[in-house]
Amino acid sequence: METLQGRAEQVRHTVHMSGHGLNRHRSVHSTHICLLTVQGKAVVIRTHHPIAINDGDQLILAGTTKHGSLHALAHHNLSNGAHSHDGIWSHLVAGPVLVAISVYLGLSLNGAHINGFPFHWLISGAFLAAGVFAVLKGVRIKQAATLVTQAIR
Repeated sequence: METLQGRAEQVRHTVHMSGHGLNRHRSVHSTHICLLTVQGKAVVIRTHHPIAINDGDQLILAGTTKHGSLHALAHHNLSNGAHSHDGIWSHLVAGPVLVAISVYLGLSLNGAHINGFPFHWLISGAFLAAGVFAVLKGVRIKQAATLVTQAIR
């Protein structure tokens, strides 16, 4: 986990839309993406809500470096007070729920075989993997938010 503090430069905002409005639920999801440079390092921020960062804003960011860019999991804009650690609680809540579903399916479907293959392990394993991934992502976001909070003080 890396922390970066400095002035935002070359700020660009975009929105990625996914899904479609053709079904009755009209499920279209948007991801707000902010690409910027802080202290000469490329930064990528992805959230499910608009990102309030402009050129010249003073920022504190925390995240992981991938391919030379900081993928910020949490940030605080010292210039306008805006902050984000998007998805922390949804990951920390959804993870254990998915693990519980995995255990339930593994136990309730015990003995379900298709051509001798224990099919319930495949379904249970998929839920388990998704749950563990969600918890680990939530923990990383929490760590990033803690680093940002500590840097403010």
